[in-house]
Amino acid sequence: MKRKSYVYVERDDGHRQSYQAIISKWLDVEPLYGRVDMRLLGKMVRAPRLIFSTIDDNYFTFILISLVRAVCGRRTVGIFLRPAQCFTGTRFYHRWKRRAFSMLRRVRSIAVLTIVPFAVRPEFASVARDWIHDPQMWDVAEREKVAPLTPLAQSLKKAASGRRILCFVGGVSVIKGIEFLRDIACADTGLADRYLVAVMGKSDTESAGRVEELAACGAMVVDRHLSDSELESLYGVADMIWACYRPDYDQASGVFGRAFQTGKTSVVRSGSVIEQYADYVGAKVLAIDYGEPARAVEAIDSHASAGDTMANGVDVRSIAAMRQQFVEAIAKWQ
Repeated sequence: MKRKSYVYVERDDGHRQSYQAIISKWLDVEPLYGRVDMRLLGKMVRAPRLIFSTIDDNYFTFILISLVRAVCGRRTVGIFLRPAQCFTGTRFYHRWKRRAFSMLRRVRSIAVLTIVPFAVRPEFASVARDWIHDPQMWDVAEREKVAPLTPLAQSLKKAASGRRILCFVGGVSVIKGIEFLRDIACADTGLADRYLVAVMGKSDTESAGRVEELAACGAMVVDRHLSDSELESLYGVADMIWACYRPDYDQASGVFGRAFQTGKTSVVRSGSVIEQYADYVGAKVLAIDYGEPARAVEAIDSHASAGDTMANGVDVRSIAAMRQQFVEAIAKWQ
């Protein structure tokens, strides 16, 4: 009986489920979830092919299983979402992380892959063997040719009443720049006449107060968990998508990827990895200086006056090439 190959992740929330489905489809592996017990460990060690759709949930689990498989002569692939912490983190844990993955890179049967090209962040090549395009840069085009129109998206469009929409999409937290968005929305009393700032997603405890302040400044707030179709529909009606994250949260963004695929402009932090990645793939973004709300308002107004010249066209061939690079890069290390 032929043994099954797997793509594994510990939890199935957030982007993880999407990663599992995409990798399962394109790499012909079966999704596997849950905390690793003896039964699961046996499956993972014996599998002919094993892919961790993210290693960031539990680095110890990935390192242990991939080393055991290496001893058994089997290869393991793991996707590394937060390699930047190896170089920017200040804790001992971050220094350990850098050393551990630098050493793991020397094991030929273990391939750690980042979702940021080495041309964008060359230092990542010291902790990873290769890179791939984030599935969230091409997965919408694969599933949905046209963003669905949900009641939530319709209510957002109606509330805008002809104003441009700047939308914060998905789970709300301070590391995703909600404080800065609040400062922007409240910096110019006339901003609400020109734009509808919308915060669409469940806020955590730390960010809840900022979200309330945004609402007081005229923002539309829907503070709850959104379905996948609701999330995707927001890209269809928004003019700009918020992806301007705090400097200590400098990593690739699925929100930016979805905006790229739907032809919408992302608002990003100047000098961020998202801005550099956007330049690499030829996506137009609005880069603003973090912590400068007055200058941000000026930049947003300038973007609006530029009109369609700042819009992203959806390049189907480019997106297809990203998907092909993803499949080939993983297959190469299996």
